[in-house]
Amino acid sequence: LAEQPDDVTGWKLLGRSRAVMGDYPGARDALAEAYSRSAGRDAEAISGYAEALVLNDERELEGRAGRLFEDALVLAPGDARALWFGGIVAWRRGDLETARQRWQALQAQELPPEIRQAVAERLAALDGPAASTTGAARGEGIAVRIELAPALVDRVPASGALYLIARTAATGPPLAVARHALGNW
Repeated sequence: LAEQPDDVTGWKLLGRSRAVMGDYPGARDALAEAYSRSAGRDAEAISGYAEALVLNDERELEGRAGRLFEDALVLAPGDARALWFGGIVAWRRGDLETARQRWQALQAQELPPEIRQAVAERLAALDGPAASTTGAARGEGIAVRIELAPALVDRVPASGALYLIARTAATGPPLAVARHALGNW
């Protein structure tokens, strides 16, 4: 990529590789290059960059990443990543019909079983007894307690961050991502 910096495909591959390795800042940077170099005309680069933003800061769903998923859906209405996250964005803002439409469109695609199950669970939740409110408003969630072993305290860099990723399966799409700065562990 140093020799061919305009290789959008190369930047996307680098970004996906870094995400799989857990290097979310590196994934974000590589996918930002893919997005920038495609001039916002490559739906896969757009949705990949948006997902990388979310992996670095879940609040991006309500910000730039949420808008990027919408842009990706305009270019490619069947983009699986944009349908998944776009459904989550719609659900969070209380637009349950849009969330349903997006997840149904995703469910109509060929999907690995664990992703198909996650989509089915989301659709079922829309039809639940309190479907008119978001999961957060219903008090859904999990409580997590993280303790750092005393022997590791000095090894955590001052700029360290802890990422919590909730999935229904080890390889399924994230249902939630939270980033916590060092002082908030």
